[in-house]
Amino acid sequence: MTISIYSSSVPVLSRKLSALLAILNKAEAYAAERKFDANVFVQERLAPDMHPLKFQITSVADHAKFIAARLAGKTPPVWKDDEQTFADLKA
Repeated sequence: MTISIYSSSVPVLSRKLSALLAILNKAEAYAAERKFDANVFVQERLAPDMHPLKFQITSVADHAKFIAARLAGKTPPVWKDDEQTFADLKA
């Protein structure tokens, strides 16, 4: 049985991004349930020595796009990391 680099990486990246989106949806639902703006999460940190949520999300997205582009032999796309709202992070 042959295993390709694609089959051992891209589905993993896709699951990781889907799981992250599910976490963001839960955070958004929590904020709605508690009646506060989910956008407060964008700059929040779980611990003082961690990067804010905005950095965590863009980092995961960047890793996925860089890995996929490199495996395809392409130059990774350049996206501005200027997300300011929860909706921006989800997009």
